[in-house]
Amino acid sequence: MSPAHCARWGSRWCPPGLPTERVAKIGEGKPDVVDLLKQRNLSLIINTPSGKRARTDGFSIRRTALELDIPCITNIRSVNAAVHAISVLQGATMAVKPLQDHYKSLPYAAASILLK
Repeated sequence: MSPAHCARWGSRWCPPGLPTERVAKIGEGKPDVVDLLKQRNLSLIINTPSGKRARTDGFSIRRTALELDIPCITNIRSVNAAVHAISVLQGATMAVKPLQDHYKSLPYAAASILLK
């Protein structure tokens, strides 16, 4: 398992047993989170900014993630939802199904076909 890269106190939010590695905040050393994004070493950003520099650092992080098509979560509720979804999907088998097939299985789909 790859470690979670955390700035300063970020590791306190990680589940027990998850390996973590400290990453420098922007301007506090190299490599910082933007460097890791540009090197394509991160596949998901969780950035819940607080403090004086949060606005400028957060903008740099979000902008870089956006330019590189890397998902970025910016609030705790979304983090909780994403963690839950990932844990549910781990080990699950997924398949592709056409949207029309999903529609056919909806309870109101049969009624709308009869009304045509």
